[in-house]
Amino acid sequence: MIANVRHQFVIGPKRALYGKGGEPNRFAGQTLRYLPGTRPIRLRYIHSNNAVNRNDAMQVIRLDHHLKEGDTAIDVGAHYGVYIVLMAAKCGLSGHVVAFEPDPYA
Repeated sequence: MIANVRHQFVIGPKRALYGKGGEPNRFAGQTLRYLPGTRPIRLRYIHSNNAVNRNDAMQVIRLDHHLKEGDTAIDVGAHYGVYIVLMAAKCGLSGHVVAFEPDPYA
């Protein structure tokens, strides 16, 4: 309950500040924009005590180091596509990203 109240307290000002343009998040030299309320992976969580946040940040670093313009990336178990956006940013217009979610409930 407290987390939900805190979430709503943060979302309102972000919506007012960023509007439909979205909250900016830098990755691979690009500014990606996310709707307020969504949770882009942030590199500042690399040293987080939360294992999920820390592992997500480490995965983003791996993507940044190993993907380049023109590559093809595949995301098996894409869920709602957090990594797809980052892969597309790295692979660029000449690359390809293929993603699917085999779990119909995810």
